[in-house]
Amino acid sequence: MGTQIACGFYRHRFRGYCMMIGGEKDVMKYLDSIFVILAPGFASAPRTPGRKSIGGTAEQGYLHCGPNDAGHFVQMVHNGIEYGLMAAYAEGLSVLRSANVGKTESSVHAEATPLRDPEHYEYDFDLREIAEIWRRGSVIGCTR
Repeated sequence: MGTQIACGFYRHRFRGYCMMIGGEKDVMKYLDSIFVILAPGFASAPRTPGRKSIGGTAEQGYLHCGPNDAGHFVQMVHNGIEYGLMAAYAEGLSVLRSANVGKTESSVHAEATPLRDPEHYEYDFDLREIAEIWRRGSVIGCTR
């Protein structure tokens, strides 16, 4: 059996965590009562709208993903998605941070293309406030 746990401090403290398990089915059956106790339980997150109970364990916070190493594979994909999202946030915030480039004087040189229409790039954004408004109900919101 291999068990991968996905959580962060905030998620662990306020919403629990999730366990992705790989191993033989008969061993999983034998250990299921332990995973029930260790799992955060149904109350750790509201039910997905439109989802009806389908008898699985995912809503309890754990899932037998398949044979040995399946839980690890699912966790690796989870991490890839998570890191990709973090990179996308960083890239987007970097674009907003640099959105005032039209206000700066820049020298013309061979390594950079001169900025056309610099008056279109004269924004001074408060990134802390933008991140906060996104956190409050935006599609790209965060629970932290």
